[in-house]
Amino acid sequence: MRKRDRAIHRALDRLGRGLLAAAAVSAVAGALAGASGASAASSAAVKAYCVNQHAVFRDPHPFMGTMDGLVDTDSPQLRDCTFGRMAANHIGYFRETISWAAVESVPHQYDFSVYDAVVSSLARHHMRLLPLLLGAPDRLSTRPSHGALPELYPPRRADQFAYFASLCVQRYGPHGSFWRTHPELPYYPVQAWEVWNEPNLSLYWAPKPDPAAYVRLLKASATAIRHVDPHATIVLAGMPFFNAPAEGSFLTTLYKDGARNYFNALGLHTYSVTVGGSWQRLQTARAVMNRFGDRAKGIWLTEWGWAGGPPNPYIVSASGQKQNVSAFLALIQRYRRSIGLSEVMYFDWRDNIFAPAPKNYWIFHLGLITLGLQPKPALATVSAAAKTLDR
Repeated sequence: MRKRDRAIHRALDRLGRGLLAAAAVSAVAGALAGASGASAASSAAVKAYCVNQHAVFRDPHPFMGTMDGLVDTDSPQLRDCTFGRMAANHIGYFRETISWAAVESVPHQYDFSVYDAVVSSLARHHMRLLPLLLGAPDRLSTRPSHGALPELYPPRRADQFAYFASLCVQRYGPHGSFWRTHPELPYYPVQAWEVWNEPNLSLYWAPKPDPAAYVRLLKASATAIRHVDPHATIVLAGMPFFNAPAEGSFLTTLYKDGARNYFNALGLHTYSVTVGGSWQRLQTARAVMNRFGDRAKGIWLTEWGWAGGPPNPYIVSASGQKQNVSAFLALIQRYRRSIGLSEVMYFDWRDNIFAPAPKNYWIFHLGLITLGLQPKPALATVSAAAKTLDR
């Protein structure tokens, strides 16, 4: 393993504990970042950013996607500007955390209003949603009542999380209640669901990863989702790996624990200092899938990207970010079919300082857009590649 990759892994473990609460609930993340984002953008920058406010996605297939932790707390107008800008740049998929803890903050009362606003705006822009189903209310979580760091603990019972998943499908899936009550919107039901995030990290499966327990959660969730929508695509939780042996070992364990029958596509996060390291993640995942008879299943890159901002060991310059993004997209364009890539989601749309931490932390600078709403050079590269890949 490269020394710099090991350093990134250590940094994630060390700093991730302080970031989790924001990452677990997208509304909280947006709230923490909203003030800095708003103050950094001038009125002229907002006006320029909103030039495509009403654009719609028109490409044949939404291959390129992204995330943005700020849209939940943006004003409706700025949210439309964001999705319009994405659509104009050939980005047709949006990955959004739907937090069980946020939806059911009061027992047996389900408030989807934040997500209704996002789904409405996406539909108006003819964009697809990939929900990331995540988290558990404290009363239903395995999190200790005392002395626990703000890590993300799995739910106590897989069937309770699965019930939450089924409610999401009943609302946003084909023939969901949301679409029945909003006939005025273009019909873009959710067709794919990602179950959890990064269960190979203690940050998202505290106190330590447990592949067998994640498979139980996946099995219960997939069964519940398919009961509502038999044609749904179940995406295995996206996971980052910082060396090939660790990746191969964890994925192999998931297969041996019975995961194969409960997902249609494998999620993957390909962070690495180098483009070659990121591509190796893809090759390793495909090799494991093939070994277990899953050649026909696709891989979804639910997170990939490089930080662009002031240089430090983990953040290249804006031009360096563009070079890495361009080189990785060239590999995708050349080997997309042979390696079985289904969708790719760039992380992140906007820079987002979403927790009290050093502002030069690399995760905060992955955006294609700055906090001041200025496009970075990498955005044009992503847009041009997406135009040819959305087929």
